[in-house]
Amino acid sequence: MDVFVNLTFIAQHYSLLCVLLLLSYIAGSVIIKSYAVPEDSGRVFLYTSSGIGVIIVALFYVSLFGLFNRSTILSGMLLFLGYYCVRGDFSIFLPRKLKVQDKESFSSQKKLLWTAAVFMLFSPFLFLPLYPPTAWDEISYHLPYARYYVENMGLSVNAFLRYPLYAHNINLLFALSLLFSDDISAHLIHASTAVLCAVGIYSLGSLTSDKRVGAIAACIFLSSPVVTHLMRTAYIDLGLTLFVFLSFYCISVWSIKKQEHWLYFAGAAAGVAAGSKYSGLFYIPMFLVWIGYESRKLSSVMKFVLPAFLFGAPWYVRNVIISGDPVSPFGGDVFGYWLWNKEDLVAQSQDLLTSRGTRRNLISFLKLPWHLFRHYDKFGEGSLSPGVFAVFPAVLLFKKLDSFNKKLCVFVFVNIIIWFFTSQILRYLLPVLPMIALLSARVLIYLYRNFIKKPLGLLFSNNLILKHASQTVISAIAVSLIILPVLRLDADILKGVSRDPFPVTQKMRNEYLCRKIESFNLLQIANENPSFNIYQLGFEDSFYFSQGKMMGDWYGPARYSIILDVIGDSKRLYDKLNSMNIQLFLVSTGRSLKFEFDRSFSDYFEMIEEDEHGQLYVLRGVNETAAEESKIRAAFVGCATQQKSRPLVLKKFGPEHIRAGQVFNKQPNGESALWAETENATPTTVFVLNGVPLESAPQSEGRAVSAIVPKRLYEKPGEYPLYLLDKKTNRKSNELKFIVKALTN
Repeated sequence: MDVFVNLTFIAQHYSLLCVLLLLSYIAGSVIIKSYAVPEDSGRVFLYTSSGIGVIIVALFYVSLFGLFNRSTILSGMLLFLGYYCVRGDFSIFLPRKLKVQDKESFSSQKKLLWTAAVFMLFSPFLFLPLYPPTAWDEISYHLPYARYYVENMGLSVNAFLRYPLYAHNINLLFALSLLFSDDISAHLIHASTAVLCAVGIYSLGSLTSDKRVGAIAACIFLSSPVVTHLMRTAYIDLGLTLFVFLSFYCISVWSIKKQEHWLYFAGAAAGVAAGSKYSGLFYIPMFLVWIGYESRKLSSVMKFVLPAFLFGAPWYVRNVIISGDPVSPFGGDVFGYWLWNKEDLVAQSQDLLTSRGTRRNLISFLKLPWHLFRHYDKFGEGSLSPGVFAVFPAVLLFKKLDSFNKKLCVFVFVNIIIWFFTSQILRYLLPVLPMIALLSARVLIYLYRNFIKKPLGLLFSNNLILKHASQTVISAIAVSLIILPVLRLDADILKGVSRDPFPVTQKMRNEYLCRKIESFNLLQIANENPSFNIYQLGFEDSFYFSQGKMMGDWYGPARYSIILDVIGDSKRLYDKLNSMNIQLFLVSTGRSLKFEFDRSFSDYFEMIEEDEHGQLYVLRGVNETAAEESKIRAAFVGCATQQKSRPLVLKKFGPEHIRAGQVFNKQPNGESALWAETENATPTTVFVLNGVPLESAPQSEGRAVSAIVPKRLYEKPGEYPLYLLDKKTNRKSNELKFIVKALTN
């Protein structure tokens, strides 16, 4: 039954993604079909990526006029499909006819086999987006904004979310997923943009060098942990990367073929990138310099600029109309402040520009490869594939590169330098990672040919058999080294799924989120009455899980400083929250904020619930009666009572054959682990072995628990008591014997 439920869950979500990608492919083909497009992978990349851009633009104007609802979007989709069925060209679904030389060198059967092999290699990546959202930015403002647009059937400003005005192209795709499905679909959309980038990287590498360069570059890109980390999330960085790279791709094709229509496509893609994130703006002048330098014609520059402005300007025009600042809130010093103040902007700028990385000086820049390799945690989430580091010798090989790769080298290192002396947040380098991967692959091929293949050829020049055998072995080793990072990621993903299966039911989802999101339990209680407004202090990453109106952040009109200034005076705190129409006060007790309430606090606030992460209070007397407050408390008490009434059962555990001092069920960190089949386990349930609570992880709707076992607990033979304990309710399960046998010779 579990297998069927899992397969149904996967099929439902991936089928919806396939529908979106198919619509995108068709929409892109309508625009680009009449122009010469590179081979099959180039066609898939260009049609689908361009089609996603078309859908984003359509969603913007639908949202702008308050028509973001299922009936409007389905009607538009059906009209488009009806038009395409009557007037469309269905040849776009057929493989490109192979040229004679292609048939000799690479048959369609081989292509099919290679495609299947690549799919198998990367198939564990399919599990990455299937977990509920837990990453900071996605649950702090990306998904909350998407949900807010759905709730308001269009564009609307929520002054209490971070960045009330911004460029939200990718968020519109997330809103589309929430409208028709859920946040897992938002993850899938974001992950699919990474896969599309890899397809485009392969295509451009094949076009500018050869298929080996394209394949290696695509592998380097997808095997970078910073990419796989973001494939789990509904961040916007992979979407931005897709459109920056799409623009770069089109300019590259223009540079090679000298066909001016590619500049229109490049400009449109750059405009969509600028509408996806403010940092997308910075690539437009770089592309302009490239086009202007190479063409020396104003007309070529304008063919890029006009569509870039047309597709990039709408969000910035909206920002100006609402706040007067096109890049709100970052233009406050020039255009005036709106919602944010100068202190907010200074604090946020310092966080973005100085909180990560190393010192911004020449010595640190020269050490950058070492720091990225050994101290990657300094640069935020994720790391880079080992193959990426081949990009740094490209400077030394500059004269050996062809014309295109010289331009690629300049583009890459200009961006690396700008990134190093500004944010040093690794994911902010992501839009250039496809280009870095292409240049790295080109360098690796050059080094292989000139420092391995050629010397071996000279060494065994008199023995053709040894020459061929040695080159075959070295080639096999080189290919293994390229795919080794992918295999390691595959193993990590599969181990993660086996240890913590992705939740496929609402109950499993809630249990998963209880473990991952500190405020989730308390917000579930607050959500019993969504009409109550919440002020949170220290849980700014929890907005997505609040069903009611929630406010409180380091920046903006409900900034923490307003509350922290009065938090030591309960009367003033109560008056301040009451003036903001707040009924519930949610406080984190385990994070960096440190404060104390005075003795009169309980006169103004009544605690509803607390746990190890925080406390939830209701303001006394904010309603004419206490009925609403009682409703929340009653709901919580009822839930807790129901939980306590169900017995906690330890059915069996494993592994059973334990030897003294010998590691069992070895985990990636080298430690031993237990698993158990249980009944009614909760997120606060732990193993207790010989009186010692273990680091435990309940799974699978309360039917399983796993735990790490310290070596000291099984160093000596014996029989030790093992049971489960719910730390929240103090329920204890039945007891079983954990038997450790003597180590035999």
